[in-house]
Amino acid sequence: MDADIDTAAEDPPLGLLAVAVVGLLLTAAGALAFVLDLVGTSDIVLGVVPALTPLFDLALLVTVLGVALFLFAMTEWSPDLDTR
Repeated sequence: MDADIDTAAEDPPLGLLAVAVVGLLLTAAGALAFVLDLVGTSDIVLGVVPALTPLFDLALLVTVLGVALFLFAMTEWSPDLDTR
């Protein structure tokens, strides 16, 4: 089991690492959009960058999707969890 941990630490699977990073970015973007919308400053942001309208409309969904992607990548990557 220690060999699996050492291998995972030395040679991370790049596909799962990319999925984890995308998940973190989606989580951060969705959470930030949700907070800005909650505070009421989303109109200012959307006035500057109107292309972000779908992000603000689906902020909670984007956040949940990001968390799900991150958790999926981490559970698949972890040598401690036997998911197969």
